[in-house]
Amino acid sequence: MDQKKIDFELKTEIIFVPACIVRWNKKKRKYINYYLNLNQYIQWDKFLRNNIKKDFTKKVKHKMILLPEMSKIHSLSYTLITPNKRKRDRMNAYSIIDKFFCDALQEHGVIKDDSDNYISDFKFTKTEYVKGEEIDIKARVEIYYETK
Repeated sequence: MDQKKIDFELKTEIIFVPACIVRWNKKKRKYINYYLNLNQYIQWDKFLRNNIKKDFTKKVKHKMILLPEMSKIHSLSYTLITPNKRKRDRMNAYSIIDKFFCDALQEHGVIKDDSDNYISDFKFTKTEYVKGEEIDIKARVEIYYETK
């Protein structure tokens, strides 16, 4: 049996991204915590969705500019990190975090596109618990990629 020769080396980067965006609400005249999960996302109007996505992209910009340009991402592995053991549906959070994260990778020029041609696989792992405040909820993203 012939084995296929792999002519690239996989590299790894790990980044932590927020799973909660804090925004000033003019009407209510106070800060509101917007947790990145599908249940909340579907309740936001399109303008709020877009503004929260922009805030997320700004929050991760300083991390994105440190990443090399990637020709292909072989795998993105997400781990939700929460401050308590409250029962939660991980995929509700992962779906929005993944959407915002992949769009940010593309916007900051790390990858050309967030389609299947540039990102091959996704992995969503079990939640980890670290003591802290509820707004400290975040996700660890491990990127396995090849460079140009």
